[in-house]
Amino acid sequence: MKNFIILCVLMLTLSLDLLGQDDIYNRFSISVSGGRAIPIGSFGNKDIISSAIYTPEDVQNPLVIGIDKSKSGFAESGYFFNIEMKYMLNQSFGLRLRTGYTFNSVWTEGITQFLSTNYGDQKFEHEDYKIFHAAPGLGYEKKIGIFNLGVGVYSGIAFTNYPYYESILTYTTTNPPLKWAHDGDLPNLKALLLGASINIEYQKSSKLNWGIELSYQNSNFDYSMTTRVIPGGSPNPEINDTLKTSILNVGLKLQYNFTRKK
Repeated sequence: MKNFIILCVLMLTLSLDLLGQDDIYNRFSISVSGGRAIPIGSFGNKDIISSAIYTPEDVQNPLVIGIDKSKSGFAESGYFFNIEMKYMLNQSFGLRLRTGYTFNSVWTEGITQFLSTNYGDQKFEHEDYKIFHAAPGLGYEKKIGIFNLGVGVYSGIAFTNYPYYESILTYTTTNPPLKWAHDGDLPNLKALLLGASINIEYQKSSKLNWGIELSYQNSNFDYSMTTRVIPGGSPNPEINDTLKTSILNVGLKLQYNFTRKK
């Protein structure tokens, strides 16, 4: 992925160098931003009591067979990285293309405690959330002295790894101990991405701007899961769930403007 991004930047730079019209060339810029990725809404919620999914009500002594991610994602604050290419249609409005990556670990301590208290000693583990997105968008900018205020909206596609989790049944005597987990394929998930951003930049020179960026992104990933005790347990009923990711990104931004001296 890093090599692909570098290749795209080099190809863009080369193509701009070959343009004969300075006005077109001067409308392009490329920026990088990075910082803190803060989960909000149900994505950052950590309520295992209301999110636990049990065996059917008619089963005696129902057990937990999954976690409803549409209610609680248990995501912790992580980090993000974005690359954005921009072409200004005029002094105020422009077209944008943004690709980015967010990483959020999962809070597992509370789930471990809940399961251990109710069903015997366990250790709950969960894959980290890793989301990649690519999205075109529109932006508006206003220059105020040496500062630049910009806002943008985006819509595109997002990909994430399968939200796999398992609970190791440490109270069992087998070696290794039994575990309760999803039994089946672990496909990557994709969904529509909606986002928005606002940034304040300081124009250090004709070619460089740097500043602060605040952005928001949202995607809902549908998936299905079937859990059982491994090895040997019978499959539980299939769970159809939605991982609702809402992330507030706060970080620094550096922008390079393609300009030619006349």
